Amino acid sequence: AYLTSLSLRNNPIGDDAIRNLAKFLRTNPPLRVLDIGNVEAGTIALIHIASSLQENTNLTDLSIDRPLKADSNDEETSVHLAKAFRCNKSLKRLSMGKHRMRAHGTMWMMEYILKWNKGLTALDLVSNQG
Repeated sequence: AYLTSLSLRNNPIGDDAIRNLAKFLRTNPPLRVLDIGNVEAGTIALIHIASSLQENTNLTDLSIDRPLKADSNDEETSVHLAKAFRCNKSLKRLSMGKHRMRAHGTMWMMEYILKWNKGLTALDLVSNQG
C-alpha cells in the first residue's frame, strides 16, 4: 500500500521541510492529496511546491491555505505561484485561502490557472483581499 493522502496542516514545519517536500513531489510519488495549510512556510518554499508540480502527475488536491510566513502582500508572489501552477494538468483542486491576495494577484491566478490549466475543477481563494 502507498501513502495517497498527507495532511501537515497546523504543524510548525518550516521552509526547509517544505523545500524537502517539494523535492519529494518531483519524484512523482503516488500521493494524491496534500494539505500544507497554516504551516510556517515562506514565499520561496511555496514557490518550490508549485514548481514541483510541473513534474508531478499524481497530485490532484493541494491546500496551501494561510501560509504563516509568506509575504502575501507582495503581488509578485501570486504571479510566481500562478505561473507555476499553470503547467500542471493533474491538479483538480487548489485551495489558497487567506493569502492576503489583492485584486492584481487574484487576476493573475485567474489568468494563468483558469486559462492554461484545463484540468482544474475547483479553485478556492476564500478570505483574500481582492
